[in-house]
Amino acid sequence: DLFHPLHGLLARPARTLTHHVTDAALPSRPNSLISGNISETTAVLRAISRQTCASRACLAHSFVKHFHIPVESGPPIDIRPVAPHNSNKRLITPVPQSADTKDLILDAAELMFSENGVEGVSLRALTSKAGVNLASVHYHFGSKEGVALAAFCRRVRPINEERLELLDKAESEGAADVESILTALYAPVLRLARSPVHGRRFMRMCARFYTEPGAYLESAFTEEFGHVITRFEGALHRALPELSRLELRRRMHFGIGVMVHTLLDSNRTRQWTDDACDPSDIGGTLDAMVSFVAAGFRAGTATPATGTADVAGSKADRT
Repeated sequence: DLFHPLHGLLARPARTLTHHVTDAALPSRPNSLISGNISETTAVLRAISRQTCASRACLAHSFVKHFHIPVESGPPIDIRPVAPHNSNKRLITPVPQSADTKDLILDAAELMFSENGVEGVSLRALTSKAGVNLASVHYHFGSKEGVALAAFCRRVRPINEERLELLDKAESEGAADVESILTALYAPVLRLARSPVHGRRFMRMCARFYTEPGAYLESAFTEEFGHVITRFEGALHRALPELSRLELRRRMHFGIGVMVHTLLDSNRTRQWTDDACDPSDIGGTLDAMVSFVAAGFRAGTATPATGTADVAGSKADRT
């Protein structure tokens, strides 16, 4: 850093600025640098280093003039510009890029909403947890409710896309049966729920959303699940044409209830079954859920007037 002013010196004409250097600062013998007197040269460099950046460039000219350094002789000198050092400049932490900022906010929101609900988290606490400023939240999401919607849709949309892909595959192979339809409905979300990174946290957040309904969340549920429910309802109706639309939707409601209960209360499932049911066993849990709910769908048609099931066949046949 001491030699920084000399770089600028070699790139422009010298000036007579010896008044910037006091007699005490400069050695008495002008050729001391050339003759190898390192101590006196060092004294001059120290005098230069004590000045401000603006003064140091001027002192460099005086330094060369004082010692009669032949600037045009000798090997080529690298005179690339060097940024002056500013000791008063604060170190600024790099601001995350836009995509990084959004993920930081959504990750913090997922954690905090799962623990305290949307209403229990302030924007100030959210931004502090995410390490961003309040303007970033308003810029990317508009409001705390916008953050909640984005955190919800970030996980739900890939799940629903996978559900529809699995359903398309099942129907492309022929008439899809109830089991393959239910597998397409359950498998993607069950895999996410058992994810060690985001699964349990997201499920807890969904439970909070379910118990703290708001107009913005109701619209989000309709928008994100409406077309998915329509697709699966159509597939189940083709697999079970004997069921009326009303009865089919009722059983879909029960089937979704099994899924939600299994996803949101896995620890209690383990307790109630004395560890016979292991929620971390995705394959075993999926098979058990599909078998149970498929049997419910096939149990017969219900009589709307009485609400009781009129199962096809006699009692003797069923036993």
